[in-house]
Amino acid sequence: MAFRANTRAELDGWRERVVGHGVEIESEVDWPRGGRWFYFRDPAGNCLEIAMPSIWGLTENVRS
Repeated sequence: MAFRANTRAELDGWRERVVGHGVEIESEVDWPRGGRWFYFRDPAGNCLEIAMPSIWGLTENVRS
């Protein structure tokens, strides 16, 4: 499941919050065309993603 962070500051805030709860970041990438994402796992082991919409080529603030 993926969640959207509209700005780098918002994404960084979520990353800090996740890590602050002792959760390991499994992977994170800065895309050359802009945007960034990271993966982590919830307590049940499900893979979750928080990403900026620009990694999918979205530039407008679309509803999720």
